[in-house]
Parts: sequence; C-alpha cells; structure tokens
Amino acid sequence: MSLCVEVASFQASDALLSDPSLVKGASDIISKAEGFKSAYSGFQTEDGKTVYIVLVWESYDLHEKARADPIYAELGAQMKDTLIGPGPYSLEFTVMKDFTISLEAPNTEITYYKIKEGKTKEELTSQFDNMNGIFGSQGFTGAHPPAAYGELIEMPGTFLAISGWDRAEDHAAVAGSEVALPEGCQAACSR
Repeated sequence: MSLCVEVASFQASDALLSDPSLVKGASDIISKAEGFKSAYSGFQTEDGKTVYIVLVWESYDLHEKARADPIYAELGAQMKDTLIGPGPYSLEFTVMKDFTISLEAPNTEITYYKIKEGKTKEELTSQFDNMNGIFGSQGFTGAHPPAAYGELIEMPGTFLAISGWDRAEDHAAVAGSEVALPEGCQAACSR
C-alpha cells in the first residue's frame, strides 16, 4: 500500500535546540487525527539547526481532512510556540511505498529531483528503480536499501527521494559517484 508522506522542514527554535524531546508533544497531538500512521524527526546533519519532521498518513485525503480538524490548529500553536524558529518553512507531500527502512536508519538523506525538460516521469522512475538495484547489489558501506521515492502531490515533476544510511559520511562517500548515479538518471533529472 502506498501511503502519503508529509515532509516539513524548518529552523529549530532555541527551545527545541535545547530540548529535542519537544517534538514528541507535537507528535502526540497529531497522532490523534484520523489517518495518522507514524512520525519521524531529526536535525539536519550539516547545520544541526534545520529540523525535518516526517508524518505518514493513510492517504492524502485523510491528511487534508485532518487539516480541517481543530486538532491541526492545536498542533500549529504547539509548533509555533515551542518548535519553529526564524527562517524558511517548507512542507511537501508525496505518495510512496517502502520508505520505512530509510526513515528508521540512523541517518536519512532527503533529496529533491526535478524532471529535466524533454524527459518523462516514466524515465525518471525507471532510473530510480535502476539506482535501487545498484544500491541493493553493490553493498555500499552503511546503506539501508531500498531508497524510496515519490512525486510531490502539489508540485508535479518534482520528486522526493529518501535513503537510509548508518552515517552521513557513508552517504557522502557514495553520493555523486558514477556507480551510485547512473548516466540515465543524470540525463533524466536534476537536483
């Protein structure tokens, strides 16, 4: 079954930087909504201040229904007061399957790809499937295959890919290599 994956990212408030467990309060609120399945969160390795919260829903429609529920307003207030600091905030939705392995790994890489002009969604998804085959067969140190991917619901032509790793350094050692990023994907997408 394909589930709706919601990815929010924002700069952490000073309170959240001091006490990362504050995210649990927001998760406890949203977990009461119909269609909510699970939540994951963590700080971006590179800056240590950007927070990613990934919420999993049974469907995009149930997520939209939850947005109309008073519980969503309660969540917004909780996040504004304790979690979100100054800076940009982004929110994307995609439908994907097989993402649990990547999100439960010690480190998760979240990457966005756009389909290049003249290329098709089918070409890009074929390349993602090829990359998963390579990740599964090459035995990259620290990799947790398969990676998951899906087209953003509100931004057609843009894809979200999620891959799991033991350490950020394991991903960095593989990222951009000819083995990890086949020529076909380079031709079909841009990061």
